[in-house]
Amino acid sequence: MVDIERTVSSESTASGTLRDTARRFHRVFRDDSTTEIVRNSCALFLLYLSIFTFLCTMAVRRSIPVYDGVFFITFTCCHWLPLFQITDSYFSVYQWFDYLKRNGHFIVGYVIMPNHFHGLIAFRNTKGKSINKIMGNCKRLLAYDIVRKLEGLNKQEILEKLGACVNASDCRKGKLHEVFEPSFDWKECRTERFLRQKLNYIHKNPCSGKWNLAERFWDYPHSSAKFYVTNEQGIYPVLNYAELQDIDLTKHYPL
Repeated sequence: MVDIERTVSSESTASGTLRDTARRFHRVFRDDSTTEIVRNSCALFLLYLSIFTFLCTMAVRRSIPVYDGVFFITFTCCHWLPLFQITDSYFSVYQWFDYLKRNGHFIVGYVIMPNHFHGLIAFRNTKGKSINKIMGNCKRLLAYDIVRKLEGLNKQEILEKLGACVNASDCRKGKLHEVFEPSFDWKECRTERFLRQKLNYIHKNPCSGKWNLAERFWDYPHSSAKFYVTNEQGIYPVLNYAELQDIDLTKHYPL
């Protein structure tokens, strides 16, 4: 049976309700006094609930339904290739940060790993422009830059791999390379606790798992960890998340 508690997120009240409902049905399902008909009905309900939850989760991953807020955002290089490292495109991400700041948004935290990006971005009211579109434009510009650098480095084997990842539809539109995995992952940071949790997670990335990019995680240069540990800005200055409480993100920019 599908473990519905692994599928349902605990970040929202609705998800909590689904999780509680799943627990109640699990108890009924496991009760020795439960008849076979009721047991089968419980199993069918849990299956439908897991499918519904999966579809809701997929929809959330594809589209951000609001125009302001603080978001934990992740996107990954195609096939997890270390394209940021190979092309030294870290500063291309910083240029994108500059663009966001010019439009009134805030960089709260980040880490640029060799093959993926994590960021905590506070979006001020985008005046109806989809945050997904903003992210799509970002990835497209970064992709152009990375491909240009790969060509300059004569990395033909990597370019061929990226070319082979382009789907038929995009290929007909003239797309030559798939630099990033499709779409991006996001979660809205509605509480300070959740935001701190994500900051802690991304800052420790350079020294977690297979990575050994620095002796201490706050020494990794392409990260905001140094600021939050030592109170000294790193390569790119970020806004302390505590300052967000004095900022009304629902208001348009410029004010």
